[in-house]
Amino acid sequence: MKKLLITTALTASLISGAALADTKIGGNVETTYTTGNTGTTTKGEGFGTDIEITVDHTKSLDNGWDFAVRMAADESGTTNGSTTDQGLAVSRSGIQLSNKDMGLTISVGVEMLQIGENYIIPTVGDAIGDIGAGGAQAHYLDSINDTHNLAISYNTGFGTLQLGATPARRANRDTGDSVASTETADEGSAVEGSFGTKLADGAVELFVAAAQGKDEAHSGDLVNAGNTNFSERFVGASYNFGKGKIGVTRREAKAGQAGTTATDQTLTTDMIAVAFNLSDTFSVGIQDQTTSGDSYTNDEEGQVISIGYNFGGVTFTAAKVTVDSDGGAAGADNDYYVFRTKTSF
Repeated sequence: MKKLLITTALTASLISGAALADTKIGGNVETTYTTGNTGTTTKGEGFGTDIEITVDHTKSLDNGWDFAVRMAADESGTTNGSTTDQGLAVSRSGIQLSNKDMGLTISVGVEMLQIGENYIIPTVGDAIGDIGAGGAQAHYLDSINDTHNLAISYNTGFGTLQLGATPARRANRDTGDSVASTETADEGSAVEGSFGTKLADGAVELFVAAAQGKDEAHSGDLVNAGNTNFSERFVGASYNFGKGKIGVTRREAKAGQAGTTATDQTLTTDMIAVAFNLSDTFSVGIQDQTTSGDSYTNDEEGQVISIGYNFGGVTFTAAKVTVDSDGGAAGADNDYYVFRTKTSF
């Protein structure tokens, strides 16, 4: 009987503690059909499904701070150091402390505060760089979001300031306990620091960001072929005119050309986009981006015309994608259509 009472008391204690916290499980399911020419003469089409499951656990602490644990698992995800599907992979994970009165947030983890990410460009569906064979990924900084980092965000009242730093990234971010970083064990670049700030004044937003780092091995996402340094700079602005939004951005990235040379190369991408809400359920968008590079034969030109419709819980988007001189190569032209449904739960 005494043992039973102890067990009952422990169970009651666990239930009482859990009542002070909030755990939410959600996610989304996307189904995509793509058809067209993803090359000068290459015809392709196919269906794809992307499923993401998210878990957010939040708890209010006694000292005025809020604690959060956030994670996401993606069935189409890959782990760092791999270019192939790994089945179910953890795509976001970390912990976060925030204090609303102070306007301060501190996080440790992967893709938590999104340092250097830019969402100023309005889109209906994906930004062009997130669409397969859609050209340069120029709507955000690579920065430090895909590796474990320490990030701090401060709300100044008229804008948000974010700072981040990370040691050398690991080949796989899901290896568990941390280990000392050595050059032979690393893959990719060591981003030493990243900076981002967003200023908002009514309908106008201004975003400025930068990242700086150095190579720790001979391969990776940001630095390749034995380069020693890389840097990125970004500036963007948007205007909300009620029924729609227009945005312009410029991103300059300095790094090596993958697998071919150790000489630093500079890529500059300019983007302009506009999105209109024609009704509560129907919207249209246009994106245009141009990328020039030291090693490019031609400027890369990309355009997307997209429409979106909200069925009430399920959204449908259709996009016409055109890319000329993909990767700066003459004749590397992409011309295709993307149809997608998405539902969140």
